[in-house]
Amino acid sequence: MELTKKSLLQHCREMNQYSTPELNDKLYLHQKGIAKIENLDEYVGVKVLWLQTNGIDTIQNLNHMTELRHLYLNENMINEINGQNLNNLVNLDTLNLENNYISNISENDLSNLNKLNTLNLSHNKLHQIENLCGLLKCPSLCVLDLRNNNMTITDEFIDEILAKLPNLKVLYLMSSNNKNQQNTICDQLNFYRKKIIGKCQNLTHLDDRPVFIDERRCCNAWLIGGIEAERQERQKLREEKKAKQERNHQAFLKLVEEARKNDNNDAAPCAFHNECDDTKSDSDDDAFCDLL
Repeated sequence: MELTKKSLLQHCREMNQYSTPELNDKLYLHQKGIAKIENLDEYVGVKVLWLQTNGIDTIQNLNHMTELRHLYLNENMINEINGQNLNNLVNLDTLNLENNYISNISENDLSNLNKLNTLNLSHNKLHQIENLCGLLKCPSLCVLDLRNNNMTITDEFIDEILAKLPNLKVLYLMSSNNKNQQNTICDQLNFYRKKIIGKCQNLTHLDDRPVFIDERRCCNAWLIGGIEAERQERQKLREEKKAKQERNHQAFLKLVEEARKNDNNDAAPCAFHNECDDTKSDSDDDAFCDLL
């Protein structure tokens, strides 16, 4: 499909969208055999743009889409991000570039995307750690996917890239399913998970599982004082858990005791009323006998 004004208008009608380009906030252009992004100038209100699974090799002609929030360019033939063509996308939240041929992220590629939250760069050609320095120009990143780039995870990568992303919360580096171009861990890097969790203080999810508070405390202790500090922290956690259980048990016993007291207080008035009822019944019988 060649993107012309006529073909876009026809496509919008087929998708039950507006014939007036400015009114559309979504464009479904995936799996259309598109080779070039063009003639989208009138679609200034688009917030979500699907362009995945096409033959696109260059990101271009999108700077007018200042309202764009989500851009899907996965499964194309893109070999560079070219930040100049994304400069005006100041509201962009999600950028999916999975399954392309990107080998480098330059300093200007993401520098103007101040609201970018999620970036998917899995299944690309980002072999060299030094080619990822452009990530540091996008401190807003919260979710980062770098799986299957055939990269080697090193201490330098963790210290110089990951640890310097202040808002990073979700990170995917190792794939448990797809082995194609899978990332590897450097032989000199011991305790991969502990190291990343300890260095990335806001991380809540790493690879295939979440980062819970107890694990973070142990990793932080390990990073500061090694295995012995981690062992002490685990002991401290066990003691805290035991103390919490004891507090909960005592609170439960207190509730039971209070419930019993309330039951006893409710029972006393009932006994008094029964006694009065018996007295009243006897007097009524005597009065009835006097009448006879």
